[in-house]
Amino acid sequence: MRYFVSFIFLIVLGATSVLQAANSRSYTILYTGKDGNSYFKEAEEPLIPAKVGLVTRLLPTKSLFFGEAGGAAQDWHNPAQRLFIIVLSGVMQIETSSGQIKAFKAGDILLAEDLTGKGHRTSNLNEQPVNYLAILLAD
Repeated sequence: MRYFVSFIFLIVLGATSVLQAANSRSYTILYTGKDGNSYFKEAEEPLIPAKVGLVTRLLPTKSLFFGEAGGAAQDWHNPAQRLFIIVLSGVMQIETSSGQIKAFKAGDILLAEDLTGKGHRTSNLNEQPVNYLAILLAD
């Protein structure tokens, strides 16, 4: 019986590992490369079981705010500190100084950490306002 329980435990452990590997929250990182240009790369944060469903690990934050970007484009700039941007509505287009262009729509998540270098520029597609949630990360 003890071997059977151990066997079942290993099956459950294996199934949980497969479940966790298949469940993650994806987001885009905007970072500064060694050449001083900004780039995009894709990342994933694993989801783990919790009482409320699947969640990521806790991330230390400093504060948050809601924002609305009007139709005007912003020229080259850097964030003042690392922050997550979660688009709530509209479409925000970001161009990196390396020439990559990516559109972020409602539900997309960006981790902006291109604190140095030329930075990036943003515009609103369709000239519609973009509503977003900004979450400033702790140092």
